[in-house]
Amino acid sequence: MLIDKTDLMKTEYNAAIIGCGNIGALFDRPTQKKNILTHAHAYLLEPRTQLCAMVDADAKKAQDAAKTWGGIPYSDAREMLENENPEIISICVPDELHKEILDLCCKYHPKAVFCEKPLTLDMKSAEDIIKKYNDAGIHLAVNFSRRWDPTVQQLKKEFEIMSFGKILNVSGIYTKGILHNGSHMINLLEYLFGSITRAVPLACRVDWKEKDPTIDAFIMFSNGVKAHLSGADSRNYGIFEVDILCEKARFCFNKTGLQIIKYNLIKNPVYSGYMELAETSREKTGLNNALLYAVSNIIDTLEGKSRLLCTGTDAYNTQKTCLMIRDKYQNQETKK
Repeated sequence: MLIDKTDLMKTEYNAAIIGCGNIGALFDRPTQKKNILTHAHAYLLEPRTQLCAMVDADAKKAQDAAKTWGGIPYSDAREMLENENPEIISICVPDELHKEILDLCCKYHPKAVFCEKPLTLDMKSAEDIIKKYNDAGIHLAVNFSRRWDPTVQQLKKEFEIMSFGKILNVSGIYTKGILHNGSHMINLLEYLFGSITRAVPLACRVDWKEKDPTIDAFIMFSNGVKAHLSGADSRNYGIFEVDILCEKARFCFNKTGLQIIKYNLIKNPVYSGYMELAETSREKTGLNNALLYAVSNIIDTLEGKSRLLCTGTDAYNTQKTCLMIRDKYQNQETKK
């Protein structure tokens, strides 16, 4: 259920958005109620935040975003930080600018920074940023959006207490690069099943960027769960689906994770003595509102009511796994 600002009167945190592109400000509008697809919309609807600034190197973009969502437009992030001193900052700039903007924001000691993934483009930079933010006592969240979906959180709890028996098999299919979209798959599975103990690349296709191929892989997790990732081709269409087989049930995330289908065991109506899986429910997940849940989680963390569901360290571990899979495959091909 979405919260109306008039429902609660609590301390407001000043929030700023650096980067007024699609995920920052353009994917939706304040009048759209069913989907919350931008950082700006999330801050607008969370009762404890107030947008104080919208920043973009393109001054027209910043002005348009501020007119739509509120706050003061800026074309220079440093000037905004000097003038506004925001407590929460969203970083929605292109990937290659993440390190520069993260370094800059850290100098102004906000309470929290919410960065789009990847944290940075290389592991050394990510390590440096995580250390800086830890040393400064700044909460650092990274937007692997499915972690904030309440449906995923509930499923994680059910798996941990084995409500559906052991997990027998996990499979996922994705497109557009092991780092770009595959990282969402890896991060989701790490959240559900724990750290990865083994990853074996199997096949590869380049459907987006040469340096970020889409790789099939076999993965093992610390709790014994095994998963197979398969890549499709984004030049035909995009797809992101996860299929989880348990002893007593099956869960399928489809429509990029916007829908979950549940199957339960029933007696086979034709072949006596056999069991089969039958669809019992088909429901929307909370992925379309994940950004609002993320902002609320960040503030709950600041107020000591929760902990961050996706930290800089979580993002670092995911990026490390993705790079390991990519580099292993490239090394295998070199040796042939």
